[in-house]
Amino acid sequence: MMFRSLVAAALAIMACTVAPPTVRAAAPAPAVSAVPATSAVPAASAASASSAVPASPVLQQFLKEDDAHKYCPHDEVVYVIPSYKVYFEKDEGLYGTTKQGRYACLKEADLAGYRLSDYGHGLRNR
Repeated sequence: MMFRSLVAAALAIMACTVAPPTVRAAAPAPAVSAVPATSAVPAASAASASSAVPASPVLQQFLKEDDAHKYCPHDEVVYVIPSYKVYFEKDEGLYGTTKQGRYACLKEADLAGYRLSDYGHGLRNR
């Protein structure tokens, strides 16, 4: 008998302290972008495409110099090191020699925020 009264008392206390479930209104539908989707999205920017923060220009990088020349035939090909955001021109000593370096177009490298390396003199004066 005492056990039943304790259980009844506990249930009564729980009934008073437990808040009833609340009903939330449905979230508004996300706004539809007016910009059409493109079919060619570089792999590096696929993850940032859903981000709300606008991404910086994507730098197309190549393991082989010939591939870079095919991609940008009317632009100078430079050797970029992504971790330092620098590039080397063809006549510089480190051009094509590092493990982490890649080939890219000069105009794209400039737009992506890369700078000419201080290592060599380069073809152009800046």
